Amino acid sequence: MGSERTDLSSVACPAASECVAVGEVAFPKASRSGPLIDMWDGTRWRPSLGAAGVQGYLAGVACPSAQNCVAVGSDPGGALIERWNGHAWSVDSSPVPKGAASANLNSVACVTATDCVAVGTSNFVRPDYSAYSRSLVERWDGHAWVIQPSPSPDSDYDNLASVACSTHAACMAVGDQGEGFQSLAESWNGHAWSTQSMVNRPGPHDNQPLSVACTSAANCIAVGVTSNQFGEGVTLVERWNGHAWSIQPSPNKPGAASSGIGAISCATAGDCWAVGGATIPPVDPSSRGVTLIEHWNGHTWSVVQSPDAAQRRVSSLTAVACSPSGGCVAVGSYYSQGIQPHALIEQRS
Repeated sequence: MGSERTDLSSVACPAASECVAVGEVAFPKASRSGPLIDMWDGTRWRPSLGAAGVQGYLAGVACPSAQNCVAVGSDPGGALIERWNGHAWSVDSSPVPKGAASANLNSVACVTATDCVAVGTSNFVRPDYSAYSRSLVERWDGHAWVIQPSPSPDSDYDNLASVACSTHAACMAVGDQGEGFQSLAESWNGHAWSTQSMVNRPGPHDNQPLSVACTSAANCIAVGVTSNQFGEGVTLVERWNGHAWSIQPSPNKPGAASSGIGAISCATAGDCWAVGGATIPPVDPSSRGVTLIEHWNGHTWSVVQSPDAAQRRVSSLTAVACSPSGGCVAVGSYYSQGIQPHALIEQRS
C-alpha cells in the first residue's frame, strides 16, 4: 500500500451479501488520484477495477440491484458518473450546465435501474472573476442523464450534498447555502423541484445537513452538524413530516469536545442508523478523533458504542447502508501515523 491515501465516501448494499463502497485513492508522490471501489461478496472485501483511465473521485453510490450500480463524483473535466452492469464499470456521459466552469456530483439515489437522481453543485465565474455556485440535479431515465431545473436561493453559494427518493414522484435533497452555511432542502413532486424551509439555529451558527434518508414522501430525516454558543460542533437532526421540517433532539458523543453526523440510513421509519465522528479533548494536535454511531428507534436518538482501535489517532465514518434484516455497513477513514488517511469499514450483523 505504501504512501497512497485511501478514503471511502459512500456505500450501498443491494443484498446482505453484496455491498459496494466508493471513494478516492490518491498517490501524493505521483500527484495523481482516481476512484476507489471496493466490493463485498458476503465473505470479504475486494478491490474492483473501475473504468479505465478515469481520474478524480467518487462521492456517492446507489445500487437498485446487484447487477446495477451507479456511482457519482467529479473528475478534472467535471461531474463523473460510473455504472456497474454486474461485470464491469463504465463511464456515463454527464451533461454540464451551460456556462459552468466545473461541476461535481455528491450523491445519487435510484428508485429503479431506469430512474435515478444525482445531486451536487455547478461552479461559475462572473465577468469580474468572482466565483459562485448553483445547485445541480441530474436525472437518469434509462437512456441518458439530463439536467433538471432546481432552485438556487443564494446568489453566491448553493450546494446539494445528499438525495433520497421513496418513489419516482417523491425525492428530497439537502445541503447548505450562503457564506454562513445555512440549511438547504429541495423536494421533487414528480413535476418540479422546490425549496422547503429547514430550521436554522439562530445567530452566527453553521447549519450543514450532510445526508438524508426517506421512508416515504411524508417521512424524511436529515443529519449533519451545527454549532453551539461556544462555536463547538454538535449533531444536527431534522425531520420532514410531509409539510415542514423540525429539529429532533440528538445526543453528542459523551466526553467529546465536538460531534457531527455525516450520514444516515433507515431500514424502516422506526429504525435508522446515523454515523459520523467526534473529537476527544484536549483540542490540539494531540487530540483524538473517534467514530460516532447513533440509533433512532422511532422515539429517541441514542449513542451506540462503536469500535475505535487504540492505534488509530483519528477515525471517522462518512456513510452507512442498512437493510431491514438489521445489518449495517459503515465506511469512512482513519489515520494511524503520518498524514495519509486509510479506508475504514465497520459492519454490524
